[in-house]
Amino acid sequence: MIWRYYIPHAWEPAERMTWADVLLMPDDPSYTGQALFLTVDAVPDNAAEFQLDQDKMDLAVRAVDLSKEECLTWVERWLAGSFKCTGLVAGTLDDFAGRSHMADTITAIRARETSGNS
Repeated sequence: MIWRYYIPHAWEPAERMTWADVLLMPDDPSYTGQALFLTVDAVPDNAAEFQLDQDKMDLAVRAVDLSKEECLTWVERWLAGSFKCTGLVAGTLDDFAGRSHMADTITAIRARETSGNS
């Protein structure tokens, strides 16, 4: 199954980050559930190659920092081991509207900013 992802912050092509939030859901029109919200953290001295704190939905990976591509590779590896995942496809904020509290909050903030500039 292909999974749709959305990273709700700017990430320049050459930029490296120590963490990233990622929204995820199956890329399946019949899927009606909520999106997953996953934080990926680069932890240089992480004991395992990668491990998930399920209560926090925090994926710690053994790395100093991450490119966007590396982050998505870790996400895909975790999804493949935990869910049926055969790949990732980029999504939009609108794809996650009504399925993620974070997406709905960002949408509300953008709407407020737009109406305030009118």
